[in-house]
Amino acid sequence: MGGRGLAGGAGGARPRRAGGRLPGPARRPLGLPERLGFVAAGLLLVFPALLDGLLPAPHWLGLGLAGALLLPQFRVPARPVL
Repeated sequence: MGGRGLAGGAGGARPRRAGGRLPGPARRPLGLPERLGFVAAGLLLVFPALLDGLLPAPHWLGLGLAGALLLPQFRVPARPVL
């Protein structure tokens, strides 16, 4: 009904955040090691049973890994928005 799609706008427009920027990396594009680290952290957060027999609380390891990878993002200047 109405044919507006999931985005709610004409032509499938993507929703925007405050400030006019699209969601993406925290402050700069991620390199391959950072991207793989975030994948590992996400897997530990979503599927903590992967390492449940080896560690008592693998979800805390995933949270710590994600935080450790996110902190250096704020040490470099933000990339300009085009």
